[in-house]
Amino acid sequence: MNPVAIFCRHGNTFNKGEKVFWVGRGEDMPLTEEGRRQADAVAEAIAAALIPLAQVISGPLQRTRVFAASIAAKAQSKEAARIDARLDELDYGAWSGLSDAEIEARFGLEELSAWRDRGERPAKVQFQPSEQAVRQEVQSLLEELQQLGGLTVAVTSNGRLREIGRMLKDLAGHPLKAPGVSTGAACVLVFRDSRWHVVVWNIKPPELGAAIARVR
Repeated sequence: MNPVAIFCRHGNTFNKGEKVFWVGRGEDMPLTEEGRRQADAVAEAIAAALIPLAQVISGPLQRTRVFAASIAAKAQSKEAARIDARLDELDYGAWSGLSDAEIEARFGLEELSAWRDRGERPAKVQFQPSEQAVRQEVQSLLEELQQLGGLTVAVTSNGRLREIGRMLKDLAGHPLKAPGVSTGAACVLVFRDSRWHVVVWNIKPPELGAAIARVR
């Protein structure tokens, strides 16, 4: 089996009716009950694929750790999920804690749309770590997954996934319509012919089993 990586975004951190705002590295919010159910759904889809897990890893924030722990338990990973700082969320700086409408009012729709739709960082706000640092971290992680082989599940956050999506598109020309990933959704990558390929991007758990079957 070629090396396969399933990158997941953690589940919901806002309950219905609550104000939704930008949650970065500095906001260590817990999963809601719906967020936990989303984790269970991903775990069940992976378990149903009947492929042994090489490892489950996550960023250090609780919303990613709890999501990953559920997958490791329910998909019968041989080891507990472990933390990898290369999957940590970005710090959104002045955007943190603001809603889309507030960001648009203060910084402009063009800046917001560029990041949200294309993964292009805004000029008026400094995200951390730098884009170069993130790319180096992601590249080193992908190289490790290539060497490890088997199936790795990596749980992270939307900002980091936008960077990963844009990086893959730039390096290999993958035709991603948008690099963002919905809460509780997943992306499947496979390493073959000397590079990583995007099998699917931003899919919900019901579609995940079919996607894994395509890389078996």
